[in-house]
Amino acid sequence: MEPTHNLLKRQVKRHLGEERVSSGELDSFLQAIDEAYIEADMERGMLERTLELSSQELFEANSQMRAVFESIPDLLFRLDQEGAILDFKTGLGTDTLLQSDRLLGTKIHETVITQMGDSFLETLHKVGSEKRVISLEYCHTHGEQTSHYEIRLTPLLDKQVVAIIRNITDRKNAEQERKKIEVQMRNLQKMESIGHLAAGIAHEINTPTQYVGDNTRFFQDSFESIRSVLRSYHELLDAAEHNAITPELLNSVEKTIEEADLEYRMEQIPQAIHETLEGVERVAKIVRSMKEFSHPGGKEKAAANLNSAIESTVSVARSEWKYVADVTLELQPDLPPVLCYVGEFNQVILNLIINGAHAIGDVVKDTGAKGSITVSTRRDGDYVEVRVSDTGAGIPEAIRPHVFEPFFTTKEVGRGTGQGLSVAYNSIVQQHGGSIHFVSEVGRGTMFVVRLPINQPSAKVHYN
Repeated sequence: MEPTHNLLKRQVKRHLGEERVSSGELDSFLQAIDEAYIEADMERGMLERTLELSSQELFEANSQMRAVFESIPDLLFRLDQEGAILDFKTGLGTDTLLQSDRLLGTKIHETVITQMGDSFLETLHKVGSEKRVISLEYCHTHGEQTSHYEIRLTPLLDKQVVAIIRNITDRKNAEQERKKIEVQMRNLQKMESIGHLAAGIAHEINTPTQYVGDNTRFFQDSFESIRSVLRSYHELLDAAEHNAITPELLNSVEKTIEEADLEYRMEQIPQAIHETLEGVERVAKIVRSMKEFSHPGGKEKAAANLNSAIESTVSVARSEWKYVADVTLELQPDLPPVLCYVGEFNQVILNLIINGAHAIGDVVKDTGAKGSITVSTRRDGDYVEVRVSDTGAGIPEAIRPHVFEPFFTTKEVGRGTGQGLSVAYNSIVQQHGGSIHFVSEVGRGTMFVVRLPINQPSAKVHYN
């Protein structure tokens, strides 16, 4: 048998010779080897083709990765443990730093991010020793323009670190704009609440003002009557000095005293004075409460007496609840001051009280019956807890997950915008690092629990 595989042919001729191959004694053996050679060639061809395809795919993938990598606007640096730049890629657009021939070998905190100084080197050592990713932020001011950057440090092998610097100015500006809008929304919500309460507050002030006015007119009339009596007495004394008292004069004095009705006035004047002082105090209390409630507060948190804030808010909201509920305050006397935005806290409590009053109103309707709203405070470790509970209809299970969503409301038009609980959530959770949740039972009522940290830790929101 003559082998068909060229390599096998050469090997057979070299080692076995033509005669032995021609004899046929090795045909089976040579055929098996020939087939093995052919099969090996086929497998090698397939392997080479596979390798060629894999190489092409790898090349294309690398090209794509390189294109993506080159298009990233971030600044990338490979650093040693002392901050020396071993390699780098500058970003696109305006975030080019220095000429490439001047960056390699320099210390990044001495050439690129000089604003951070030695604190960056400390963080770099921390990344290398703890083998974890750390992110930092810093600002760079050029003239009147300030840019914000985030630097993300990721550990590599051989005590090297990759530093990715990203321009986050647009993000920071967007965050500032969002915060500004949130403040505007809170102020608008507060003004809406004040406007909504204005008619009720006017009525609350009008009632004591009315009887203060009535009593003042009574005092004026009494003063004229008493002055007439005193004038008659003066005329009588003058006549007595001149021994000129006549029956007509005595009759005139008696008539003046009778018309003055001094006994009635002496009985009513003290009561009228008491009512007047009470009315003035009532008006003053409403004004104080309104002033405390509507005070915008400062840009920074300040220590606040939450009990006093709650009392003022309950007083301001009296026109909302007095016809449908009795309000009970269970305030812990020695409650510690809490660092907060007291104006925002007032708004949260107002929203919860009004919601409770509306919920009770939907139950009692026009029956004349009253429900109850209870506001309590207590210290719980490092937190101050405020509970506002009502005996309204409760919150249906289906809508509980949506309660804190903006513009979500089940009230008819004119009774709410759906912003109250959303503002409460943003204020308590995002502005104060606290938590707000509620427990509700359909047919029995709802209790909202607000927890404010004394030292501002993290927060969450949930419902039961």
